[in-house]
Amino acid sequence: MNERFKEFDDDKYITCFFLDSQFRSRPLTAKAYSKIVRYATTIGKRLGFDLKESRALCEQIKDYHNNKPPFDLDESCSLDDPLNWWNLIDTDSQPNSLPRVARHLLAICPNFASCERGFSTLGWLFNDWRLNLNISRLESMAALEIQC
Repeated sequence: MNERFKEFDDDKYITCFFLDSQFRSRPLTAKAYSKIVRYATTIGKRLGFDLKESRALCEQIKDYHNNKPPFDLDESCSLDDPLNWWNLIDTDSQPNSLPRVARHLLAICPNFASCERGFSTLGWLFNDWRLNLNISRLESMAALEIQC
């Protein structure tokens, strides 16, 4: 059980979990909350936030966690997609710091199963017995296999 937990004890994963409006009210340890703030500010730096935007980000994280406006929007508006929920948030009087970080993180594809499946198919098609296939034929066979 502890090994499985270690897979999810990642700053990026915890922050994405927190930024899903359905789970923001779940209890967090102080350690997890500090990881979220630290990771979100790191993302803010990568997005080019200045000092004003970074301070606004920290305030917005606190407001979001406490369900204060403009982060008090009902989760049903999101249609079960946290990215939709964040697209509806408007922080007029402040920089749009937390919504930008949230949209950046939640736009990441959580897995690469389709890509891995494609490479597996190509490995199966391009084995020792089919070394004479040209690239166009191999691409066509892979496309047929993936779409079926």
